[in-house]
Amino acid sequence: MNVRRHRVSLLIGALVCCTGSALAQPSTGSGACCTRDSAGAITCTVSTLQACLAAHGLWCGPNTTCGANSCPTPPPPPTG
Repeated sequence: MNVRRHRVSLLIGALVCCTGSALAQPSTGSGACCTRDSAGAITCTVSTLQACLAAHGLWCGPNTTCGANSCPTPPPPPTG
């Protein structure tokens, strides 16, 4: 998957994951970050936007928290 397609997938996932108010806020502070490991398990951790993107995660916005339904299925990690 190329980088552009991965970024589009992240954007679509963010729209599913986050509320409009979270998207409208500046991307400072920490918030829920959904990642998938190599085995396919989805994990939610609270991190900064920069740390979440570095982990190829889906950041749900500032001041969001992890809960039972925090993470939609994130896109697969980029290949190549």
